[in-house]
Amino acid sequence: MGETETRRTERPRARLASHMLFFPAAALYAAVVLSLSVLAIARVVAGPASLATAFGHAHELLVGYALAVVAGNQLPPMSIARAVVLFGLWARHGSRSSRCRAMSRSRWIWPSQQASRCM
Repeated sequence: MGETETRRTERPRARLASHMLFFPAAALYAAVVLSLSVLAIARVVAGPASLATAFGHAHELLVGYALAVVAGNQLPPMSIARAVVLFGLWARHGSRSSRCRAMSRSRWIWPSQQASRCM
């Protein structure tokens, strides 16, 4: 009886359903980044060089948008701290991967650039 009483008196941890964080982020990401990618491929706007190719568009679609949708669907409710860490990793990857792809293409022009900035 002692164990059940202590379990009932413990305060429940705050949990966040991952779809409440990742689904709106995926929608915003699709509206902004994927639209910018399509416009950069069509040369309507001067977007980042990494988005102006079919490979860049496919990468942003699969790793950016699709990963956020799958994470929102498959991750269970979790602590707010863990959800924020996972969301931060997803958001950091998007900004970091675009910069690294642009740098890898420009190394042929400026070989003095260091790839360590992408690590």
